[in-house]
Amino acid sequence: MIEKVTFAASTKGKEAEIHQSFSIAELNLEEGLSEEAIEEKIQELFKRWVLDSISFSITVDRSKDE
Repeated sequence: MIEKVTFAASTKGKEAEIHQSFSIAELNLEEGLSEEAIEEKIQELFKRWVLDSISFSITVDRSKDE
């Protein structure tokens, strides 16, 4: 039985790592789900967590000669 799930994300260096742990109750996973259903829901929640936890942008600087 799964007791805790830890999500982690980082860039190439350790200086930009984030970790967050959740209990099954905190993830609001229904009781009685199959292991496969739990894994699918955890993957879905992880993707949402990454998008909510990380800011990103693209900036393009052009020379004034163009």
